[in-house]
Amino acid sequence: MTTRRDTLPAFEGAAELMDLLGSLSAPPPNLRWRRWRRRMPVVHLVRGPANADLLDRVKLRFSGRIPTARLQLTAADGDDLRAVLAHIVELLAGARASGGRLRFRRHQLVEYLLQPLPRDGTADAANRDRLRRRLVRWLGAVDQAKEAVPKEWLKVLVGALITPATALAAALVSRFGRHARWLTTQPYLNPAGAAGLTGFSRQLGNARHVERHPVQVEQLLVAAFLADLTAASTHRLAGWTRPRWRRRPVALLIDDLTAAPVGPRLLRALLEERRAVPADPLLLLVADAGPPDGPAGDLAIGAPALRQQLDNGVDGHEIETLVVPDATVPTAEVPFTLRERRLWPGWVWPTVAGVLAVVLIGGVGGSWLRDRRTWSAEHCGLAGPVAGVDVLTVGRECVGVSDGTYPFVNDLDLSQGRAQSDLGVRRAEADRLRAVQATIGARNAEITGSGRPYVTIAHMTAISVASPSGALLRGAREELEGVAVAQRELVESGTPIRVLIANAGYRMGQAPLVADLVAARPGVVAVTGMGQSLAPTRVAMGRLQAAGLPMVGSVTSDDELPGLYPLYHQVGPANLREAAVAAAFARTRLDATTIRVYASGDPDDSYSSNLAHDAEEAFAKAGLAVELPGQGRYRTEAAPALPLPTAAQRGIDACGSDSLPFFAGREAELSEFLSGLSQSCPSKRVRILAGDDATRFVLDGKLVGFPNVELRYLSFASSAALAAGGGPTGCQPARFYQLYQELFARQCDDALDGRALIGRDAVMVVAQAVSRIQERGARIPVSPGEVRWGIWRIGDPRPFVGASGLIDYSHAATGQVPRNKVVLVMLAQVGQPRPTLEWQCGTLDDAHPAARGCPME
Repeated sequence: MTTRRDTLPAFEGAAELMDLLGSLSAPPPNLRWRRWRRRMPVVHLVRGPANADLLDRVKLRFSGRIPTARLQLTAADGDDLRAVLAHIVELLAGARASGGRLRFRRHQLVEYLLQPLPRDGTADAANRDRLRRRLVRWLGAVDQAKEAVPKEWLKVLVGALITPATALAAALVSRFGRHARWLTTQPYLNPAGAAGLTGFSRQLGNARHVERHPVQVEQLLVAAFLADLTAASTHRLAGWTRPRWRRRPVALLIDDLTAAPVGPRLLRALLEERRAVPADPLLLLVADAGPPDGPAGDLAIGAPALRQQLDNGVDGHEIETLVVPDATVPTAEVPFTLRERRLWPGWVWPTVAGVLAVVLIGGVGGSWLRDRRTWSAEHCGLAGPVAGVDVLTVGRECVGVSDGTYPFVNDLDLSQGRAQSDLGVRRAEADRLRAVQATIGARNAEITGSGRPYVTIAHMTAISVASPSGALLRGAREELEGVAVAQRELVESGTPIRVLIANAGYRMGQAPLVADLVAARPGVVAVTGMGQSLAPTRVAMGRLQAAGLPMVGSVTSDDELPGLYPLYHQVGPANLREAAVAAAFARTRLDATTIRVYASGDPDDSYSSNLAHDAEEAFAKAGLAVELPGQGRYRTEAAPALPLPTAAQRGIDACGSDSLPFFAGREAELSEFLSGLSQSCPSKRVRILAGDDATRFVLDGKLVGFPNVELRYLSFASSAALAAGGGPTGCQPARFYQLYQELFARQCDDALDGRALIGRDAVMVVAQAVSRIQERGARIPVSPGEVRWGIWRIGDPRPFVGASGLIDYSHAATGQVPRNKVVLVMLAQVGQPRPTLEWQCGTLDDAHPAARGCPME
């Protein structure tokens, strides 16, 4: 009969021994996990010559299931414990098991530092010496920071900052990292009592000191060996989890323990170290031919008793000696099975596992589909994440950040507007908005795919078809067209800028949320646009300020913004300058003597309230009488509960007054104001002066219903467009208008709103800042702080000639608002095909200087 290597010859107690070894080598069942908190004893088997291959057979059954190493000691091994331990590490590191290979980083580190330096002057000797000295210096910096920084990980961080690691030091730290810090807990080779990394490095590098303390060297190596076993034998579901139920033992089988003097010494060293550390997973089986040094138990009785004792959570002796008798029936064999008690029949677990798998797959699949639908609904209908797009559904709107690949207007939104009368207009504007976003997206793809360095900015605007009319869509579209023109110019000039479109929704309602999304985007160095001067815009500016991002406003004109946000600049004039121009024009050109100011009472509309306040002060300063200051406020659709008259009622009041009305509200409210005025004064010729928000009202042709009104309004447009006489080519010499027509088939008249000019100049301000940074030798990419520095320098020594006029931030006040920025006074009335220019304050360029009598800053 052939004897199989995975069976044992029959002897009394063979089954009980196999039962004990199976229990010790198996992961603990759910109800007995506490056993792993107890120390496992060293099982010493005293066997006769007939069972000389006992451990060899045990190794064959352990291999592949748990890491196993079998060490056969001979007289040739002598008394070199360090060499034997290194051999054990080599065997275990090469052992294959279901949990993967073991790694002995701590033991490897100690062995490396203990190696003597070569004396032949080779490069290896120099490198090791430099590495050792660099390690000492690096660790010394950590110890110096001990008192100031009490936590260990902070000590390492401060040490790394104090002494920058060279290539060799960085290699050591990256390779050993936390394993090197483990040395701080070890008492060996440190007679001064300083348990620090520096002390250990110096002691291990001192060959004489190591030679005088061989026992401590051996104990340090044994400690490193057990610490590596404890760390490596625990599976990790994540980098910070160590679940006990995945812990597995590591088997070390030492045959012929007493064949060499190193055997008993190794056993004593392991036992001494195990007394000083928590329970470790080492399953140590030793075997020799005896006789035993101490009391020994009968295998058939001792093995079951030991297993029962360990199952009950009771620690046994450090060494459990069991006598293995010779085979009583030489031809019989006992199969070697690593048995465990079963709490249920064998078919239960497969059945339960199958049912759970079906339930899990079905539940996960259904949950995945529900989560996918929910995710899509929360992210504006996207089927999945899209690179460059971070959008969210808030109410009826889609807000967020897009690089142009996702359009912020879709057909479903168009039917949700509060007014359906101009549905066709909104559809047309939605199509144009998609087109300009696609143009920006294509330009972004061209820039990122060119391989050239570029700058990334975000342009924040308010794109929403939830607005009562298409005017807000048109304004956002024209501003983005200006951004697209700037991108084209900058690609041609060699300073490409990638633009992310940041949509804050109707009346900038989601601006704070979108500001957080922008601030979280890596690489963004500035934010342009900023939509309208409303309360949510201020909150968004505060968050962008906290993130360190400079801002360049386009049509935001609230005077308080520069003082509140140091990182904020703007391209358009402030309300204070608009009011000064309006007052000078009313006094010198209209010969007005009395003014009444009308404005929104909405506390969130900082533009209207701020412009009204500035206008009342400017008119009074110009010598005009302000009638009922602060009392011309009206309620709006955004704030319907205010105890104020409507805009139409304020229009009726204006009809009964001889004062010149100055309207500082929004374009949507101007129509209501004029309706009340015209109905009350149908035959009276009425003169009205309005702020810049009336521009869109005029250009959309809404004045046609008020034939008795002469409307003069302030505008950010360019007098160069007006000089064209309405033709498609009259303003062509300017590069902006050439590209404006080429990209979007627009004529000069299409730029009379000024939004495209302002949008273009906001991006060009950032480009100018980048150019000034490059003049100092910096290279793209640049930081937000550098962009801020560059913006502050615009105007020194020369201003930037923008499409909307000169931009100069070099004046001594805040330096955040352009000095003497162009403000036009336009006249619109029924019967004339286009508004006409009556006054220009501020220099557009050399061909279009400022008019006489304009207020100067």
